[in-house]
Amino acid sequence: MPAITFKGFRGKRPRMSERLLADNQATDALNLKITSGRIDPLRGLLQVHTSLIDTIVSMYRYRFEGTDSWLLWNKVVNVAKSPAAQDVLGRFYYTGDGEPRMSTGALATAGPGPFPADWYVLGVVPPKTAPSIAVVGGVAPTEARAYVYTFVTKLAETVTEESGPSPAAVFTGNITGSWDLSAMDAAPPNTGTVTAAVPDTPLPGQVEVTLNTVFGLRALEHIEFAAVTGMTDLNTELQIVSVDTALNKVVVSLSTAQTYTAGGTWDRLAPHNTTGMVKRIYRTVGTGTDYKFVAEIPVANTTYSDTIASTALGDGISTLDADLPPKDLHSLIELPNGCLAGLSGNELCLSEIAKPNSWPIRNRYSFSGVGVALVADGSSIVVMTDGFPYIAAVSTPDSVSLARIQTYAPCLSKLGVVDTGGGAIYPSNDGLYVVSSGGARKMSQELYRFDEWQETFPATFKSAFWDGQYVGMHATPDTEQDRILMFDTAEMDGLTEVDDRVDALYTNPYDGYLYVAKANKIYQWDADDTNRYLAFWKSRDVQVGKPVNFTCAQVHARFSDIVPIDTSIEMANAALLANADNVDGALDASPVLAYTINGSAIVPVSTAGERVVQFTLVKDGVPIFTKNVTSTKAFRLPAGFKHEIHAMQIATNVPVYSVSLATTMDELSGISG
Repeated sequence: MPAITFKGFRGKRPRMSERLLADNQATDALNLKITSGRIDPLRGLLQVHTSLIDTIVSMYRYRFEGTDSWLLWNKVVNVAKSPAAQDVLGRFYYTGDGEPRMSTGALATAGPGPFPADWYVLGVVPPKTAPSIAVVGGVAPTEARAYVYTFVTKLAETVTEESGPSPAAVFTGNITGSWDLSAMDAAPPNTGTVTAAVPDTPLPGQVEVTLNTVFGLRALEHIEFAAVTGMTDLNTELQIVSVDTALNKVVVSLSTAQTYTAGGTWDRLAPHNTTGMVKRIYRTVGTGTDYKFVAEIPVANTTYSDTIASTALGDGISTLDADLPPKDLHSLIELPNGCLAGLSGNELCLSEIAKPNSWPIRNRYSFSGVGVALVADGSSIVVMTDGFPYIAAVSTPDSVSLARIQTYAPCLSKLGVVDTGGGAIYPSNDGLYVVSSGGARKMSQELYRFDEWQETFPATFKSAFWDGQYVGMHATPDTEQDRILMFDTAEMDGLTEVDDRVDALYTNPYDGYLYVAKANKIYQWDADDTNRYLAFWKSRDVQVGKPVNFTCAQVHARFSDIVPIDTSIEMANAALLANADNVDGALDASPVLAYTINGSAIVPVSTAGERVVQFTLVKDGVPIFTKNVTSTKAFRLPAGFKHEIHAMQIATNVPVYSVSLATTMDELSGISG
């Protein structure tokens, strides 16, 4: 009878009957890597950061001026770096934490954390009031002019952030006169006062709040109320449902039986960047739409006198159709052409090139369904929805071809989407899909049927792409059964699992390492070699044709990794217990406060760093023999277990190359590990 050798180890294939698996395929593969063909136990988690945030959902490793900082959120957030050249402030942009936001290195990393520490709303709100015009003096001839003005932030001259224009004002007067502008808006406010609040208006469960001004406020953004008396339920952070600009009212969702008495303030959660803000004034020559630059004045100035000749006007306005990004923009990504892209409902939205603050309506493209996530694929975008995926071929932001891929594969989990560098992988109803500009393919076809896939609860996936592997955490109704799945995307012939659970996964593009979060702590994955996971690999049931009794076995492993266990602590504990006075706890046996209450001199024995290779023989699914193996020397198996079907399993935190079973020692002698 020939020996059985297990080597070239692969993962498990849930869809296959155990009897039909190859000898090197597992019925269970836990806490290991199989990319080398051997059983490689995962190294432990190495803690690298502790946050003030209770539970980390999204993380981003931000590098500015040579220093790395963790940006952390308890929400699903996407971050995009600044596409502008020579951006000395280290701008970055993100969605998912309320309305779209931007920050800089100095703002984000100020103070002790958590980071980002501070931010601004993404985009520059345009003025709402047309200027008033009066012409003083001058002589004929006359001309008709149109004036507009914009707001411009002043974080740095290297990146200009300019709003769209105010409403236009048209006036006719003497060309040589002084064209006096007035009633121009000052900077949009970031705070104000409350003057009234009415519950269950306009609908039950809503409150209509009257403010001193609603300039710059939009539906879906967040504001915080404080110091309201009577209706104290209002003193919290709330999202705006609607804005009435005519009556300076906002509606928020709030169920309350309280009655407003007096007072109150409001503050934007994402303030406008008004520090150093200026106005730029433009005018036409005649009544056309060719606006030319007139002057730049402080934002607080509401008047200006224009005496500039038409021949001395500056360049034309470049933000005539600039707009703010939608307030519900999410899934932000950056594209190679220098623009940003995001999703709003069933629209793909793109910014202008190198102008992340400007999102013109002409750069929006609709599709069927609701957008879930985006991934860049070269100059194209993979659009994942709750139905069919789409590919958006981007020539320029205002020239995009959006095509539906005719494969129904809804994306069930935004957090389960990973960017492979050439497309996207994500969980769908019946499996794991890879989508790129070349089309869509169910890559888990050889691993799962529909029923087995449902047992992974694909809507709960949280994933990252690391070392060519899709690493996905999935939750179950019984948290004890939560697992991390690892798929080698190059060879989808098996998968491994990790019996651990995490709250977030993130691959850092700077160093290529995978990081995971548990509660408020961040760990580097597969990094602590002193605390390896205990790997477990179980073979298929091998049917040998007739009943036999394998009498010996041999394991080839890296036994040099096994080091003698330090038994000094156990020996010291044993010596303490040998003394009856120590066991009984005699009075005055130790100084006062030498130990904590209920404490003792017994020192806990740590198993960290302990190395083992444990072989188990299995018959009919029941372990019948277990041995800790310490060398390549063959060892005897028990007699009396003649059987036609055999299986074995290995539990190890040492790399294992092969395992062999034989009926005689001679059979083992010719086997190479």
